[in-house]
Amino acid sequence: MARFELVAKLNNTWAIYKDRDGNLIPLPHNPWYCPKCGVPLVIHRFAAYYHKAEDFGHLDINAKCPLCGHFDTFGISVPRNLIHKLQMSKYHGRTLRKEIPEIMEFMGFGEEVDIVKERLKSYGYW
Repeated sequence: MARFELVAKLNNTWAIYKDRDGNLIPLPHNPWYCPKCGVPLVIHRFAAYYHKAEDFGHLDINAKCPLCGHFDTFGISVPRNLIHKLQMSKYHGRTLRKEIPEIMEFMGFGEEVDIVKERLKSYGYW
């Protein structure tokens, strides 16, 4: 199996993927870049929520620029059947570190992966 396998397309921008161990992670369909400096944004963390009263599930996905620190939050609707699986994922609710290069490679970033790795290493991410 590839490192990440498509589980569900959420909309024209976002999808849910599964890693080799069955952990789910939301990722954009295409690489995205910092609107301030053009450096590749990296997924920082995500959290899945279910609102019982409204029968509504959503994700808050944080992305961060490793150069200037620009921070974006994306709010995405998620089908109810995926909420618990996302909440049980090892990626849920924590700052991603060692996974970032592999995620970036999967998303189609090329030589930028090494640049981002060096920047994150200098910031103490690993």
